Amino acid sequence: MRDCWYGDKRDLVKWASLVFLAGRHRVARILQVAFYRPEVDSFRLEIGRAEADFPPEIIQHFRKLERIEKLPLARTKIEVFKELFGNHPKSRPSQAARHHYFTRLISRVRSLRQARLIVFLDPDTGLAPRRKPSEKHVSPDEVRRVFEALKPGDWLAFYQHSHRKRTWRTVRRREFSRAARVREARVRTCQCLDVAPDVALFLVEKSGAQ
Repeated sequence: MRDCWYGDKRDLVKWASLVFLAGRHRVARILQVAFYRPEVDSFRLEIGRAEADFPPEIIQHFRKLERIEKLPLARTKIEVFKELFGNHPKSRPSQAARHHYFTRLISRVRSLRQARLIVFLDPDTGLAPRRKPSEKHVSPDEVRRVFEALKPGDWLAFYQHSHRKRTWRTVRRREFSRAARVREARVRTCQCLDVAPDVALFLVEKSGAQ
């Protein structure tokens, strides 16, 4: 996720869904996995013939992912996993870099054993197609690794953007259930067509049998 996309209409749907789920199931913590790729461009403001840098306070206010951690919730703490996804923000992460990223993530997930948890995988686009995943995707194997690290009662939430097929929600939901190795009927879909019709969240709870 890039800083410039924080706080857009899709974030409204993401966080409304997660906060509702956390309240309904008394979840103590939401861990957002940001797959972070920072902005590397320098911005210059032109005022007449003069130029100036953007004030850092403005950048920090509008483009700081971890601001969501200060959302005033009574029972749920939000944490952003904001480690750099890959070796460089403008390059595709290597397989080794991806493996290392998910190893660190799973270590963090397993350290949060005291109370119920939502792990929110928030890639730019969603589940990877059959070809090699880009920096915008999470592969089925990576979904499986994270889901296996959860304890019973935890939830996995997954961001999915639309693609060309009209049935993209159905197709991606089925692929997500296969990746997590759960029955498709157990996967819930959250959406808000009035705000962001091009996104959906897939949610599944880890059962005691898994």
